Amino acid sequence: MKKLLLLFITATTIMSYGAEKTSIEISLRKTQDSVIFVAPPIEGITLGFTDTLYVTEGKKATLQLEINDLSSVYLRHGKTFCNVIVEPGKNYSVCFDYEAEPIIQISDPVQMLRNKVFQEKNFYKYEFVRDYKVTPLDTVGTKMRANFDSLLTADKKQFEKLEMSQAMRKFIELDLELYWMGSMAKVIRANFSDCSSNEKQMYNDYMKEWSQIYKDYPLTTQMIPSQYFKSYVEIAATLKSATDGKVRDFKTAQEYYDYLFNNVRLIKNQKIKQAFWAQALFMEALNNKRFEKILKKYINEFLTTYPNEGFKTTFIPFIKAIDLFHAKVDSEFDKNVSFVENGDSIKTLQELLAKFKGKPVLVDFWFSTCGPCVSNSKRFGKEMERFAEQNGITLLCVSIDEDIEQWHNAIKYYEIGGNHIKTCKSLHEDIYKAYSIYMFPHYMLVGSNGEILINRLKDLSEGNDFYNQIHDALEKNNVSFILE
Repeated sequence: MKKLLLLFITATTIMSYGAEKTSIEISLRKTQDSVIFVAPPIEGITLGFTDTLYVTEGKKATLQLEINDLSSVYLRHGKTFCNVIVEPGKNYSVCFDYEAEPIIQISDPVQMLRNKVFQEKNFYKYEFVRDYKVTPLDTVGTKMRANFDSLLTADKKQFEKLEMSQAMRKFIELDLELYWMGSMAKVIRANFSDCSSNEKQMYNDYMKEWSQIYKDYPLTTQMIPSQYFKSYVEIAATLKSATDGKVRDFKTAQEYYDYLFNNVRLIKNQKIKQAFWAQALFMEALNNKRFEKILKKYINEFLTTYPNEGFKTTFIPFIKAIDLFHAKVDSEFDKNVSFVENGDSIKTLQELLAKFKGKPVLVDFWFSTCGPCVSNSKRFGKEMERFAEQNGITLLCVSIDEDIEQWHNAIKYYEIGGNHIKTCKSLHEDIYKAYSIYMFPHYMLVGSNGEILINRLKDLSEGNDFYNQIHDALEKNNVSFILE
């Protein structure tokens, strides 16, 4: 079930430059990794990392763009991110220098300062963030806003002495405001885990704050290049808040997507409509964990409305992924998949493990919507299956999923071999209370006599460290091994 809130958007426009060429010259220093991932603007809208550049140290690669207005470009080298707001007709250079401080060196002083300011942002460090844990929103809100106003003023002053175009100055000021506008809502969200006993009130406060944000900052074309435009659209696209504060419940994916994209169609300003639609669609596609077929309809409609090759490059892979998913889940289970007999009646882990005595058991605790769980299965699952088979180890996959269809679909789609069981309520409680299994994925090693040798193994993604830990534990039990 999804909860949505109706969002009404007031559109404001800014003057366009007209299409001009711009470029970013990219270089690397003191690194062996030559790959740069690029998220370029597509008709002024920046979505995902769709392009790749290869840069040899000591040489340079140039990213050529043709843009109409201020546009956002994201660059990623390893775990280092850089965001540059480029202007039509201007050229820039970016160097990822791993001996410099900061690592990212940009030729344009405005962009250099902008990256520095936003990298230093950490609103969690401020005292007023902690106040919300013990103080109602209405009481602490005034204090928070006063702090935000002073911090915003300090941020803006840093840019006053720098030369820049009028369009860039207006954007920088708005970009800073967009950051601090979301901080109130972020403060509430940051405290969710500490205030679980009052979750309903916190949710209401969160909605209330975003409703105020939408009233204070109606969507404009100026917002589109900002990295906070995505946050703005994300809340609106999932409609977790809106100006009228009306919550709607949707029981099916079709109801949800129909309502969401029908409202997108109502946006009158065509540039905002295109950007909002693209961002909302991109985020929904990224989060489409159930691979809902209805989303294909809206992707195809968008691509028909905006037939740009860049958009096709971004969205066609999502259509292919949906088709692949349904082809797999509509097929039979693989021959290396089996299910524990009478699994619904098993109430404790010891009762379950007793069924597999005689061989060592490698237990994988997981669930279908756990990102790290399915990532490990996709990347390393087959390797783990081969290891278990070669060494006479039984592979047992224990899922805490509640939805049987979702569980079965994940087994088929991610090709997860082994013996499978979905926990009933009693078994789930037992593994949580008796064995402290609450973070997933969780890997456990059990001896052939049913004794738990290691409750929590290293993560499967750690490769040799994971397998060596199993090897060392079972070697003590005189089990011979094949390690590749």
